[in-house]
Amino acid sequence: MTASLSVIVPAHQGARLLPVTLGALAASDLPRDQWQLIVVDDASTDNTAAVAGRWADQVIALVGKPRGPGYARNRGVEASQSDWVVFVDADVRVHSDTLRRIREAIELDPDLDALFGAYDDAPPAPNFLSQYRNLLHRYTHLGGAGHAETFWAGCGAVRRSMFVAVGGFDEARYPRPQIEDIELGCRIRDRSGRIVIRPEVQAAHLKEWRLVGALRTDLFDRGVPWARLLLERRRLTQSAHLNLKRGEQLKVAVVVGALLAVLGGTVTGSGWPVLGGAAGFAGVALSNHVLIRWFARLRGPWFALGVIPWNLLYYLLGGVAVAIAVLIRLRSPTIERGGSMNDRRVPSAGSPPGALILAFAPLDKAVFGVAVGVAAALLVAGMTALTLLQPPDQQLPLGLLKVYFRGYTVSGTGVFVGAAWAGFVGFIFGWFMAFCRNLTMAISLLIIRSRVEIAQTRDFLDHV
Repeated sequence: MTASLSVIVPAHQGARLLPVTLGALAASDLPRDQWQLIVVDDASTDNTAAVAGRWADQVIALVGKPRGPGYARNRGVEASQSDWVVFVDADVRVHSDTLRRIREAIELDPDLDALFGAYDDAPPAPNFLSQYRNLLHRYTHLGGAGHAETFWAGCGAVRRSMFVAVGGFDEARYPRPQIEDIELGCRIRDRSGRIVIRPEVQAAHLKEWRLVGALRTDLFDRGVPWARLLLERRRLTQSAHLNLKRGEQLKVAVVVGALLAVLGGTVTGSGWPVLGGAAGFAGVALSNHVLIRWFARLRGPWFALGVIPWNLLYYLLGGVAVAIAVLIRLRSPTIERGGSMNDRRVPSAGSPPGALILAFAPLDKAVFGVAVGVAAALLVAGMTALTLLQPPDQQLPLGLLKVYFRGYTVSGTGVFVGAAWAGFVGFIFGWFMAFCRNLTMAISLLIIRSRVEIAQTRDFLDHV
């Protein structure tokens, strides 16, 4: 059976790049009568719609303010007429065989519900940061080839019936480009849907990354939303897939601790914390030797050396993101989904609403412990360093910490010692709090279920 495809391209201010991306789609070796092209113009103020009209079978021009790629993709799916929808970002240039390989993968695996590919090894933007980020994305997908727990909408396909069944992209929670595709993949897996990574399905990312934009994206558009998702979904955090492996969480803690040690030693002029921090950085860098060697083979040894500080910065931002996510979680323990395609269809009988599932979902004890530990370490180290910079009569009363943290003093060494103790105690406390919360939820569910069963029994007896 031949799979029919609808290619959906969300675009905002895309007049400059669409001739490249849509032109590449038009050059596909999959016959044009076997797929349709839908471009959704997300309230652009340039001539995106006019440019898209040169190639697209249908252009959907949204008005008002931009609503984000999730909203745009949902509107595209509503207008599609095929069994499968293929998502291609407006800054992604597919290869000539990309659509054909997608269709072949679908036809070879009839039970498949979603698949996505990888960036190629030739990013067009020449600057180091663009090369590094796009190649790192490729490395991650190459290493995760096969079964997947998430989804990527840069160049990926979903069975239309599954997409509609899970409610599409959560357009209310993600009104700008964030992790709406990852979260969609989680809900597909919740329904036991099969998702795979096919690295042979390739495309080039046309985006030219700059420092400020990369940092903002990694922290606020990727790191914090992903950390919040990790805290909400126990099953996802148990998966040793992509960059969710347990070892990655340990590297985040080591890098944060190492930075605190270096800062503390620098402020106080003490050499031991600086030496310990440098050893921590070196250990994390050596643990990623496979990644560094891969970059060296692809771009040479000097490029690979330049990757190391960016790799350490990635872990540092991850630690900050986790700390922010924990604070948000403590302030607002439940997060409601809303605004997806799910809001426009009647839920199946007996299926609990998404907010209820999230409210009773267990916390991952290890992840929550790491998050609390990182936050506690940053707090104690920051307070100690701040105290050292203050005049004696204005210093914070941190002497009480000596009673609980053996070896702690208000000194450069104390910055490192205090961070280590606070991280350890914070991890234990976070783990225990997650355990108590999960136990409380389990008992509550048991009580609720017992009451429902009693009520159903009474209702049955009344009818008898």
